[in-house]
Amino acid sequence: MTKSDSQLLDVVIDKYGLKNDAELANLLGVTRTSIHVIRHKNGRLGIKGRLKLIDKIGYRNASNWVERLTPSYLSKKIKEINQAKAQKIIDKNKNAPNREHSEFIDLMKLLFDCHTDIELSERLNLKPNTISMYRTGKTTIGEKPLLQVLSELEGVNIEDFYQLLDDSESLVKAIEKAKK
Repeated sequence: MTKSDSQLLDVVIDKYGLKNDAELANLLGVTRTSIHVIRHKNGRLGIKGRLKLIDKIGYRNASNWVERLTPSYLSKKIKEINQAKAQKIIDKNKNAPNREHSEFIDLMKLLFDCHTDIELSERLNLKPNTISMYRTGKTTIGEKPLLQVLSELEGVNIEDFYQLLDDSESLVKAIEKAKK
């Protein structure tokens, strides 16, 4: 039998000695309503909550997964790799509306050696309009494409990481294996 997200919450409460769902919600950075939906309406814990658990257990002896999967952190890392080309991208986007978004798209294109937004969308397995909508500030880029960027920058094996994000049973096993 596969573990449900409700069972995942029970394991977290037990493992970390939490008293109730309110403490659990605080640990995961979600509302108590979110916990209620998971427990009583067969809801799922979102990626951010799962990332917080992965941080908590010190997965791969690393931490700050939530912070490391932000456009600002990833932009900084890309800029460190190729400062000259990154500076050209910064200069090109300095007057652009939604400058940070446009700059991040162009930095990702640099990282993956993509020449067009369409090539980047294919590389990140996104719909082409997601890139243009992000560039204009109308949407965000999800954690999974950001994880691909982090993988390229830091050599993170994303296959087993995806397993933890997608499968409650795998995450339960990782939590049970982790030290308190």
